[in-house]
Amino acid sequence: MFCPPDPENPTNNCIIMDQSRQTIFHGGQIYYVFFIYAKPSTYQTYDIYVGPKYVEQLTVTPIRANLPAELQFHTVPGGGWVLPPKPDKTTGTVRVTIDLSGEQTVFDDSVSKFCQPTSFCTMKKVNGKDACGCQPGNPKCTDDRVCAWGTEQLDCPMDPEPNFANKMGCYGFAFTMPKDFEAPDLPVTPPSSLFVPHTDNDYFMKEKVTFNNKDMNSMMIKSGAACEYSRVAVQP
Repeated sequence: MFCPPDPENPTNNCIIMDQSRQTIFHGGQIYYVFFIYAKPSTYQTYDIYVGPKYVEQLTVTPIRANLPAELQFHTVPGGGWVLPPKPDKTTGTVRVTIDLSGEQTVFDDSVSKFCQPTSFCTMKKVNGKDACGCQPGNPKCTDDRVCAWGTEQLDCPMDPEPNFANKMGCYGFAFTMPKDFEAPDLPVTPPSSLFVPHTDNDYFMKEKVTFNNKDMNSMMIKSGAACEYSRVAVQP
């Protein structure tokens, strides 16, 4: 089922998805992509297939998704984490690149908000650096490392815009399908040129990734038969 936005008819505008369609995209609709547990080092590339006819018409906009509670999106004009989209008529795709390297300050300014609970933890100098550590007035907290975990990995940084204070602002982007978009009648095989290595880290090279075939019964937590293998799986 698909429910396109319709301010004049918000509760009765859903349509049954046509199972024969080769894509879930509908003309004129907005689709959102946002990132949880992103870091300033996050750099990702997406190739969105729309077909050669529509690549020049796809609109891409930087957004933030506000969490928790209600999920709201708002555009961020000039959001530098979305690089200029690259339409490619040969492949029928629009390449969207996300680069959060310029957002270090936003992440740094958010750390104190995640130093929780305040009755137990507080920001202070730990080994000469600002970090989340034990609240001096709470004798039950005796190890700063207990509090440090709260800021170790942020779900999303706090939204720096005043209108969205005290909400997390997850980085992301939205793309709007052209109004006259029509899905192809048959599945389209992605061009082989899209499948290229994006890293020279040998961890991801052939035969580098393996699984440990330890006796599952010896572990503290039984993961179930689905995780037991008669032989060790290797990367193809």
